[in-house]
Amino acid sequence: MIYRKEIDGLRALAIVPVLIFHFFPSKFPLGYLGVDLFFVISGYLITCILIDELDTGSFSFRSFYIRRVKRILPATLIVLIPTSIFAIILLSSPDLLRYIKSLISTLSFTANIYFWRSGGYFSTNDELKPLLHMWSLGVEEQFYLIFPIALFAIFTLLKQHQYRLVAIAFFAVCSFILNIYILSIGGANPAFFLLPTRIWQFAFGAFIALATQKMLETKMCHEVVALLGILLISVNYYFTFPTLPSATLMTLGIGLLLWHRVPSNTVAGTFLTFKPIVFLGLISFSLYLWHWPILVYLRYVYIQPLPLSALIIGLLLTFFLSYLSWKYIEIPFRKTKSKKSLLFFVGGGYFSLIIVIVITALNNGFPSRHAQAVNNIASSVASNYRCSAFSFISYGGSVACLVGDLSDKNHGVALYGNSHALMYGPAFISVLKDYSKSGLIIPLTGCLPTTEINISQDCFPIAQKNFEAVLSDEHINTVIIALTWHEEDLITDTGTWIKDEDFSLRKKSIINLVRRFEQSGKQVYLIGPISIPDFNFASIVSRQLIFDKGNQAVLSAPKNSFDKNFGDVISKLKYELDDRLILPHRLLCDSNNCFFGTDNVAYFADGDHLSLDGAIMVKPLFKNIFR
Repeated sequence: MIYRKEIDGLRALAIVPVLIFHFFPSKFPLGYLGVDLFFVISGYLITCILIDELDTGSFSFRSFYIRRVKRILPATLIVLIPTSIFAIILLSSPDLLRYIKSLISTLSFTANIYFWRSGGYFSTNDELKPLLHMWSLGVEEQFYLIFPIALFAIFTLLKQHQYRLVAIAFFAVCSFILNIYILSIGGANPAFFLLPTRIWQFAFGAFIALATQKMLETKMCHEVVALLGILLISVNYYFTFPTLPSATLMTLGIGLLLWHRVPSNTVAGTFLTFKPIVFLGLISFSLYLWHWPILVYLRYVYIQPLPLSALIIGLLLTFFLSYLSWKYIEIPFRKTKSKKSLLFFVGGGYFSLIIVIVITALNNGFPSRHAQAVNNIASSVASNYRCSAFSFISYGGSVACLVGDLSDKNHGVALYGNSHALMYGPAFISVLKDYSKSGLIIPLTGCLPTTEINISQDCFPIAQKNFEAVLSDEHINTVIIALTWHEEDLITDTGTWIKDEDFSLRKKSIINLVRRFEQSGKQVYLIGPISIPDFNFASIVSRQLIFDKGNQAVLSAPKNSFDKNFGDVISKLKYELDDRLILPHRLLCDSNNCFFGTDNVAYFADGDHLSLDGAIMVKPLFKNIFR
């Protein structure tokens, strides 16, 4: 196809916001949406190439996949090899083993699935995963695997052009609706990472490529359409619709810009074909590959927020390495290197990385490099409980996890709340199995279970549906409510924002929730507050022991501080609930301190969620419920 400079300009509009978001997140909070632009551009370009080959009868699956290998693997492997070397040098043993898992998923193009199941994209723990950005390559490669087959089938079965357009539009609409549905049940993580909820962007690009391109007649029309497209992209970097996929506006905007060729004599064309902008687009793939591991390793070693000087050095190093890999790896393999050279390079890269994986796994991440305390504490990073993908069931306005002894079909106990209910999962499940019972964990992540006040307006309908589902579930006779106690900024069901510093509104709403469950004949327990570190405990403490030995780790907080913050509300709840108020702080605190961990064990997986070890510590409290 004919080279279009403005498409490289569009790539620059995608990569620059991603870089700004990662290096300066507070300056551009929605910059990560640039990846969505890459998906639309990919769908468009791949379809343009394929339909040309299908129309001329020159299409070959073999040649298509060889081109994809040339485009992606050499540059990716040249980044993965030094990234893996630095992983062995810098990362703690548990972090290195997690890195190896992410490397395996990257090499198998399933990184998006791995990172979906192992955390997310936006938490403090995710900021220290050197290959997190490879999730998007996983999505793209999965798309490249199935799309040529799908398009070949569409062209073979549907001879009329309009029917082909309808077929592509059908897949786009189905994926778009699926994305909205998954978001509506609290599935922001799978909606972000998985191909089925991303297909609509690739398919939209494909639809634009298939659509008959109507050349606009006047320069003014070109100006209006192009500027509208850029405006939609720009606005979307600062504004999203809460009930729609985040990149809806920019997907439409880039569709307009791809739909017609933007003349270079227009304002938009002048900008998009400006040489520095085009150059950024040309090296955008290498920029994307290099920037994240460089930033992660700087963060990992510095521990504290990076100074401006380190950020600038990281950016300069990113551009320098990106230019080298674009000029000496990307261009030669795409244009001049033979298939034999390609096979040798890719095969050698995979072989080298597999050797690294095997040796690291056999040596359990080389734990002798650091003190045992480092390994023990680092093993708790992101160890807060997450439901197995195979335990999810649709429930109420979101999903629930069926856990415990599954031979018991009654699931008579529900652990009900948000991620702060989910973190008690290991203790809850262990006790269920001890008593040969099954149960449900119903975590409305990012929301409170209460129906009069919540964290955002979007939480109310889901919280209400979950409440009604539990209320009408005849199997459930016991409800254990758990939630975060450290969120003061709340919104009422009438849309008024309030700051609940004295817990009066939360207490009233929680007690109301308890009473409504009790009126339906259910036994209700409430898990009380705990003291939290409010910093990424397991990760920071383990890295302090490696890189910052002069800075003593904070392992506890004064008990009187906890009593000052929560003593009054605990007393009031105790009066209302008596022994149905579960107080985990009694196991995590002594008379003087509330502990986040010891010299060898971390009770917290991050800043506010209990680790696996921390959750097991409070298991006796759940035993009391079953007794």
